[in-house]
Amino acid sequence: MHGWTMTAGSFFSDSNLVEMFDNMTEAGLIEPLIVVCATFDAQNSPQNFSRSTEELLVFHHDLRDNLMPYIEAKYRTYAEDVTPEGLRRSRDHRAFGGFSLGAVTTWHQFIYSLDCVKYFLPMSGDCWIMGTYGGRYHPEETTEYLEGVVHEVGYGEEDFCIYEGIGTDDPIWTQTNNQIQAMMKTDTFTPLNLHYAILEGGRHDLIACETYMFHGLQKFFGRQK
Repeated sequence: MHGWTMTAGSFFSDSNLVEMFDNMTEAGLIEPLIVVCATFDAQNSPQNFSRSTEELLVFHHDLRDNLMPYIEAKYRTYAEDVTPEGLRRSRDHRAFGGFSLGAVTTWHQFIYSLDCVKYFLPMSGDCWIMGTYGGRYHPEETTEYLEGVVHEVGYGEEDFCIYEGIGTDDPIWTQTNNQIQAMMKTDTFTPLNLHYAILEGGRHDLIACETYMFHGLQKFFGRQK
């Protein structure tokens, strides 16, 4: 998922992600995978910050009702069917990741679609379930909410995996770091399911995003040597 002022297409065209995916697969670093670049903006065009924020908060409806069923039905995947139960049974083969506001969107998918998605890759962004910049101003409350999500569905520490990437020179550093530090103090989020990647000197840009994606994908879908 792209960030603010970007589009689904520009997230690929303005970065080296497509070439990176191809090269990683060809080199055997990851298993072959289907990559879908969606958008939280209804018109897939840049909008003002408040409008984009409003739309990302409801994107989970589109993901569950339209995007996942469409992709799983169109391509050969691990889902035997596109019923809600079929998507739940195949959750071990599904990931969601995003950069900046796309990272905010990713945290919302953890909240609303954990039963259908096992792997989450938020890059340069915190969870806003407790309000805008919730990771900075409400890290403990945010963590408690996320714990509640895990406990509600009855998952253990091996049933999900989060890879959060942030750079030390990223203006989103404080809000992201505050949240992850709070999460790391719990028994719910452990080194087995929460991986915190700090990029020294990393900024809020696609170069950092490519770095997090490169390592995160290997963590999730790397081939066993």
